[in-house]
This record gives sequence, structure tokens and C-alpha cells, in this order.
Amino acid sequence: MSEPEFEPVQVVRNGVGPLPGIRQGDYLAYEFDVAPKWFFVGSRPDGPVRQRSFVMVEEEIQLCQPVVNRDVHAGWWYVELVQVDDRRREVLVVDDFIDVMVPPGGALPYRVLDLDEYADAMVEGRVSPDRLAVGLRKFQRFLDLHLNRLDDALLEWPEFPPLVIRALQSASIEDPLGWAANTLTP
Repeated sequence: MSEPEFEPVQVVRNGVGPLPGIRQGDYLAYEFDVAPKWFFVGSRPDGPVRQRSFVMVEEEIQLCQPVVNRDVHAGWWYVELVQVDDRRREVLVVDDFIDVMVPPGGALPYRVLDLDEYADAMVEGRVSPDRLAVGLRKFQRFLDLHLNRLDDALLEWPEFPPLVIRALQSASIEDPLGWAANTLTP
């Protein structure tokens, strides 16, 4: 079986970037360095630590296993609803408030976060009602496809993370211009 082919891509995350990445179809991975000051759980590293994030472009979902959660939440996945502007070789990703924390191996239920922030953003005019509706529908679809059990009698979690993310987890991301090392904020 041949190795999957990846295209290089630049990602701008919440206005920060470009960050080095790779993509395979509508799925991409990108990296950036996180400064020690952002580590709020456990011991702080001496220098920056590389973070890899994954974007499901059409679903407008971003996933990562945060390096800032090295101790208490080690191995947990952080899933975010995002807005994606896909320009093929450049992808703009903007946080869209709603998040889910998913434990490893389905040991505990997942936790949905920040629905109140999404509602506040709409009330304050930072998110239109139309965008809110799109975001809620996309997020529910992600939950139904990847986290909600199909049959509660099975008492098993669906496959997580999505299989398409697994190939991106171990793939090499070239950073010839040193973009990731110059970006030290999450």
C-alpha cells in the first residue's frame, strides 16, 4: 500500500500566520509553537512546544490534542467549530466559539463547552443568526457522526478521532521558512 500524498498548505489561524501545513483533499494539518507561558496545567517546559492541529475543511471542525494539557488532560482531544476560508494553498481558520473536549478511549463522556459564548456573540452582533444556524448544524453533524453512540445499548464510542485524521497525525510537515517557530501563541 502506498503512502498518502500530501500537498503543502499555509494556514492563518485567528489572524496569526502563515503556519506550515499539509492537506489531503478536504483535510489538513498544520503546526505552530506554543510558548511556555501558555501552559496552565502541570509543569512548564523550558522552551516552545510544537502543536499540531487538524482541520476538517468542509465540516468546519478543528481538532488537536493540546500540548498545554500535558498532565491532567493528556491524550484528550479538543474539538472546535471554526469558520474556514479555503483558498486551496492558503486556508484561513477562525475560532467559532463552540468546543468539545473528548477523553481518550471514551473513558468518560465528552464535554461541550462555550455554547453561552456563541449565544453572546450572536446577541452582541459578532455572529449573524444565519452563521449561528450554520455553525450549530455543522457541530451537531460532527457530534452525530463522530461522538454520539449510534445505539446506546452498545455502550461503545464511535471511532475517534476520525480515521482521516490518523494519516495526518504522523505525516511530516515541512517548514522551510521557519513559520511555526516564529509563532508562539495558541
